[in-house]
Amino acid sequence: MVIDLWEEVKGKARFARYDYEGRLKVCFFGPFYNAYNILSIDDDYQHALIFGKDTNFLWILSRQREIPNHIIKKYLQIAKKFGYDLYQIQWMNHQ
Repeated sequence: MVIDLWEEVKGKARFARYDYEGRLKVCFFGPFYNAYNILSIDDDYQHALIFGKDTNFLWILSRQREIPNHIIKKYLQIAKKFGYDLYQIQWMNHQ
């Protein structure tokens, strides 16, 4: 499934425990914070794989409109190992 790109999203983030861990709590709507766990970042900090509090939440983030296929493949393999249903992923349209 492809979803149209949002123009802007604002939120708040804070460290879940320590500032040296890749675990945050983020809030986009109201006072409710959710887990935002950084599982993988590429060497140039251009792409990141983020897991939520359970296998219902997964993000592949990029600083560019296009994500190289090798990054997508790598991140999807990691997600599958952690039990994510890859058929449920919603891809954003960045055109």
